[in-house]
Amino acid sequence: MLRRKKSKADEVKDKAAEFQEKATETIGPKVSDARDAAESAFESVRDDIAPAIRDGVASAISTSESAAEDVAKPKKKRGGKLKKLIIVAGVGGIVFFVTKKVKDSQSGPPVPPPAPRPTPAPSPATPPRPTDGNAPSTDTQ
Repeated sequence: MLRRKKSKADEVKDKAAEFQEKATETIGPKVSDARDAAESAFESVRDDIAPAIRDGVASAISTSESAAEDVAKPKKKRGGKLKKLIIVAGVGGIVFFVTKKVKDSQSGPPVPPPAPRPTPAPSPATPPRPTDGNAPSTDTQ
């Protein structure tokens, strides 16, 4: 029988199958070793971190509980704005009263304001001058 020559596609398929077998033989054990190492590292980290996480969660829970208690307790009001306003107004009134009394006691008895100046009396009209007959007179009769 005559042997047929393999096509290039068949040659590529055969080479790919050979590479796959070699890769499985070479890489397979390395992959399983890496998987085992990763699992043991994960377990050790989990064992180391788990208590820290537990402590952190417990601390957060206790903090939130204490905050909830603080919110639940109504705080006693210590004076409002109106009370403060009344106190400030009272102190201001007392200061004003004392200042006024001190000022009045220092000045003595009240002094009346000065009287207005009298206006000068109008001067009497000047008597007419004697005129000689040439000047026109202002009398009209």
